[in-house]
Amino acid sequence: MIDFSNIERLFTLPLPLIQECIEGKWKLQFAQGGIGGWKNVATDSAYMHLSKDHLMMGNSVDGSTIDSNIVWESRKIFGFDGHFMIYNHFYWGYAYLVPFEIKNDTLVVWDFLKDGYFFYYTKF
Repeated sequence: MIDFSNIERLFTLPLPLIQECIEGKWKLQFAQGGIGGWKNVATDSAYMHLSKDHLMMGNSVDGSTIDSNIVWESRKIFGFDGHFMIYNHFYWGYAYLVPFEIKNDTLVVWDFLKDGYFFYYTKF
């Protein structure tokens, strides 16, 4: 039995299990990373709603800013075979998101760039 409150390398699990773990409504707490390793605390009630094949993101200022189907792909991530999401992004055209880990009530996702950010969400 998997302890759903503590999963490292979430992206390495079988895809149906990843989808089950991340499904729900999540509130952004902070983002950390980039070239400088900056930590940015969320101040605009940013959120993410996930289902196994759909992603919606937004905040209290702009409302829903991303409403997209998810395409799941597999490849090496940090040397491990893993899964990541591809979704339509208003600025880049499309973007990648790796379901990185779950610690207690926090889902950590990574935007899969060399200088990417880790985003820390709590379920609500």
